[in-house]
Amino acid sequence: MRSSGSSHARAWHLRHAGLTLAASLACWGMTPEPAEGQQTAGQIFQEGGIPPLVPQLEVDGNQFGRVGTFLPDGPVNTAENAFFQSLGTNGRSCATCHQPPSGMSVSLDNILARFNVTGGLDPLFAPADAADCPNTVPGSALTDVYSVLLSRASFRIALPWPPRDEQGNPRPVEFDLQITPEQDPPGCNVDPQFGIGAGFVSVYRRSMPAANMNFKTLRPDGTGPILPGSVMWDGRAVSMEAQAIEATRGHAQAVQDPTPEQVAQIVQFQSRTFTAQLVGNRAGRLDVAGAMGGPVKLAAQIPVNKPAGTTFNEFDSWAAQVEARQSIRRGQSLFNTRRFTISNVAGFNDFPGQTNPSRGRTCSTCHNVRHSGSDHNASAAHDTGVSGTAQFICGPPPAADLPRFTITCHAGASPRFLGSTVIITTDPGVALQTGRCADIGKFTTPQLRALAARPPYFHDGRAKTLNDVVQFYNRRFNIGLSARDQQDLVHFLAAL
Repeated sequence: MRSSGSSHARAWHLRHAGLTLAASLACWGMTPEPAEGQQTAGQIFQEGGIPPLVPQLEVDGNQFGRVGTFLPDGPVNTAENAFFQSLGTNGRSCATCHQPPSGMSVSLDNILARFNVTGGLDPLFAPADAADCPNTVPGSALTDVYSVLLSRASFRIALPWPPRDEQGNPRPVEFDLQITPEQDPPGCNVDPQFGIGAGFVSVYRRSMPAANMNFKTLRPDGTGPILPGSVMWDGRAVSMEAQAIEATRGHAQAVQDPTPEQVAQIVQFQSRTFTAQLVGNRAGRLDVAGAMGGPVKLAAQIPVNKPAGTTFNEFDSWAAQVEARQSIRRGQSLFNTRRFTISNVAGFNDFPGQTNPSRGRTCSTCHNVRHSGSDHNASAAHDTGVSGTAQFICGPPPAADLPRFTITCHAGASPRFLGSTVIITTDPGVALQTGRCADIGKFTTPQLRALAARPPYFHDGRAKTLNDVVQFYNRRFNIGLSARDQQDLVHFLAAL
């Protein structure tokens, strides 16, 4: 679906130290104000449309300030780029779920706005994966049909069960997977057509950002192999090209693969698109006074895994700035240097050279790709207990509105640190790909840029706010953060 609109980014006249964002946009050769009666690209995206042109620097508002999306190679004509084209049968394009106002993901606010504007007719709401289950009962209220999407911004991911190898053959499975109607509020896993009995497992996951992808390859141009397990929540994509094909086949319901040229165009766009928070409500511009926030500065960084020092140094220069900026700097320091003990995390504490518990760790231990916060370890997937697997060690219980699978590991199969061979979880994670008990509850460590633009958080949208994220880790690992520490961490994360 396309809407007519201006090619210019919205100008937000925010002054700090005599510098306006409108002036900065003018430096990029763009007229900051749209013509009267015209919409900005961001406004068109927020209403479910595709603008004719995406500007080189698009700036969109969120609760913490403004997020920027920067295209180093210049504006993009969406009619000529496969990322914005419908390549399937349901009207969706990649941009349906990966939009600049949401940090190249899709936020709950964006979903709700599009639901209200279109009455659920936006291609975003294609029932195949947007509905709790495609078995929609005629006459059902749309809010019931899309209850998970409208509350968690999470889409149904239907995976083959048992899992398959690269040749399509069933993999050996080390556990039994069971679920009852009472344990399956969305109803799809017990459905005779779409459920486990029909050879599918349904789980519900957020859309990951489709930007800053050169930090997934550690190459400036984004080409080459990806970091192992770093794309998609369960790491099943072996390359960005494979992910583009699977998304087109699945989410867009295409009947054939996109052409090699279309795949290359999609991958190129993701690798050359950068998104990050650009303006803070109280801190002002995040790329001034020596700071390196915002997408333009991010695009200039050479992607590397963190050296002996630290993951983020974007706000090192703000030691003598106003309090809002100092809070961001303190949060950055906490993220990089506050030491705590990581224990009972499958995919980390059982790594060669690690111990359980592993003391003296920091947030940057797992979020370690510099300037991005994704993970360069041999496996980027860990089980921190988000899906209910760590109740016995301060983790949350399985969510009541999601499927609650009962997993029983076979004799001799190890669930590692879960305290029992019987586990209840809302999403088995990587185990749905490998069939291994040791992989239950593992999910990819995501990048951290543009967090302010894309709530809710974690793979299933469990954390509604950044404060919820900080509190989750504070409890899970007994970090001992004070109220000011937590506030500073939130301010820092919102500035990325």
